[in-house]
Amino acid sequence: MRLAVLALLLAVAGCGPRAADAPGPLDREQIEKNLHDQAEEVGRVVLAGNHERMADLTHPEIVKQLGGRARYVTRLGEIATEMKRAGFGLETIAVSRPTALVESGGKWFGIVPSDIAMTGPGGARTQLKSYQLADSVDGGRTWRFVDSSGIGGDRRKLKLVMPDFPADLPLPENAGPR
Repeated sequence: MRLAVLALLLAVAGCGPRAADAPGPLDREQIEKNLHDQAEEVGRVVLAGNHERMADLTHPEIVKQLGGRARYVTRLGEIATEMKRAGFGLETIAVSRPTALVESGGKWFGIVPSDIAMTGPGGARTQLKSYQLADSVDGGRTWRFVDSSGIGGDRRKLKLVMPDFPADLPLPENAGPR
């Protein structure tokens, strides 16, 4: 099970599609919609196993820390193969409405919960609660995500990727399998 969770952490490590340039600031409702929609895209890309697209969507600091784009894509493929060989699979990723959305220092930050349905060896099934920590440097048009499972509530780890994540925004604790 740890292998599956590790794979999920790396695969969903950070993401957000490129939004078209649009003039003027967005209202809060549109910013929240963009955050939710892009978190849903992350789930679709993970389920499809589209490692190239995942590299496009992943927070650039995570890609850098894992050795660059080519190494990141390769590693995602290796993890997917290891999971399948061990009998694990992802069935669904259901994204919920953001639970936090704040502006700080000219950037937007958000937290998006999701429920992940997985299968394991022998047909075992489990549900995991996950949270995506997100930032946007373009006024809420484009979001970049970090799976909080890899952070484990440790702000020091988060600061390596998002050094300006607001200190007053509480980090969610991921629940284990349900």
